Amino acid sequence: MIYFFADNHFEARPGFHLHEKLKTDFEIKFFEDDISVLSKPGCLDDCSLLMINMICGIGKLPQPSPEAEAEVKKYCVSGRPLFLIHAGSAAFTQWDWWRRLTGLRWVRENDPEGLAPSVHPVKDFMVRRTEKEIVKGLKAFTLKNDEIYTNLAQTADIDVLLETEIDGKTCPMAFKSKNEWGGKIMGFLPGHLPKSFENQDMLYDIELLIKSVL
Repeated sequence: MIYFFADNHFEARPGFHLHEKLKTDFEIKFFEDDISVLSKPGCLDDCSLLMINMICGIGKLPQPSPEAEAEVKKYCVSGRPLFLIHAGSAAFTQWDWWRRLTGLRWVRENDPEGLAPSVHPVKDFMVRRTEKEIVKGLKAFTLKNDEIYTNLAQTADIDVLLETEIDGKTCPMAFKSKNEWGGKIMGFLPGHLPKSFENQDMLYDIELLIKSVL
């Protein structure tokens, strides 16, 4: 069972639009602007993949409770995988242990570690495979006038799966990592606007990465 937590992300609703594309191919429990279930003991016991596209403390999402932290950490310590979509690496910025495990981390304003904020220029961009093809079969694709996540903080060793180039700088767009308990971390950064989720090659890559991490 996949548990997928998302926020409306300033009304763009990337998690919702992605779930609409995935729900026929995967068994998913989807939650938008609602993390209340995470405060229930054992709430993730049947979860085989935790997918996240949200930032707690923004919009309609409150900061998570201590009970929610305990459940999410229990999941991670168990060695089960995480799939961090778009803003997912910043989901629980206030937790020290979470900031260490994300591989690449979106840095918000007033970062607890004092790091410079990440930025997301908006323009057309092409996402390409890296020369070292770690996950076989990924496709290149182009997004129009969408956010490009840049200047993320690297928190652990990563293998870059997809990348883009902006202003002469190469930026990771999808990556694979591992947390201190051996759990796989998959990150996929592109895709913010509803129209981006009509891109069949991007959706193909997301589905392929979900299958690979499972």
